[in-house]
Amino acid sequence: MHVSHQKVTVVFAWSMPNSLALKLKYSTPEKRMLTFNNDKRCSDEGFNRILADAGFYVKPKNREQESIVRLACCRCPLELRMLGQSFDPDREHARWFPTCAHVIHRMGIEFIHSVLEDTRKQQEHDDGVEN
Repeated sequence: MHVSHQKVTVVFAWSMPNSLALKLKYSTPEKRMLTFNNDKRCSDEGFNRILADAGFYVKPKNREQESIVRLACCRCPLELRMLGQSFDPDREHARWFPTCAHVIHRMGIEFIHSVLEDTRKQQEHDDGVEN
C-alpha cells in the first residue's frame, strides 16, 4: 500500500524475519542517530534528533544517486520517504501506524486517539469540499 499526503510519502513494508534483527540494531535513539550522521543528505542535527526520538532511522540507499531519504521505524513496518522537514514525525507515525509499540510507549494512547480524530475530521472536511 502506498499513500501520499502533503510532503510525506508513506510506504508499508511488512517485516520479514531477517529485518527484525535489523530493527533491533536500531533500538536506541543513539543508534538511530548514527544513521543520520552517516548520511550527508541529513544535515539538520536538530531535526535528525526529533526523527530518531520518534523511532526512525535512515535506511541504506538503494542507489548511490538516490536523493530521497528513506526512514524506517525501529519497531513497526512503517517506512517514510522524507521529502522535507515540514511534518511532525510523532503525528505521522501515530497516524499511519497507531498500533506501533514505540508510538504507544513514547506518546501514549490519548495522543494517538487525538491524531486519529484529527485525521478523521480532516478527511470529513476534505470529502465535503470535494462534493
